[in-house]
Amino acid sequence: MLGRRLIKQFRERGAEVLWGWREITERSIIHALGGQSRSGDLFHVDSLARAAEGADVIVHAATAIPTSNKPQPKEWQTNDRIRREGTRALAECAARVRAKKVAGAEHHVGRPPGQTNRI
Repeated sequence: MLGRRLIKQFRERGAEVLWGWREITERSIIHALGGQSRSGDLFHVDSLARAAEGADVIVHAATAIPTSNKPQPKEWQTNDRIRREGTRALAECAARVRAKKVAGAEHHVGRPPGQTNRI
């Protein structure tokens, strides 16, 4: 959901958007929003560098926040790996492609009182 908003905002400002995707079904969404889809593995720098070739700005918006009402610590493992290893890989990727800027999208988890399964 965050990625969709970012693509839309970047496109509204006239930016060309190259966007990585996690699932093949996301490709059509990226294209519908006016972006170019690029495939890459968030945990492999060579793959990311190929996908990011030509990018001036790298934005880390990947996440895997659990959706259960009361997530257990193990449910956060994928998200934690994205934050640790994915961030390192994207930083190295940005250096390889000589990106001018690197940004990390912040993710906040919260639920309004009385609501469940809502992020």
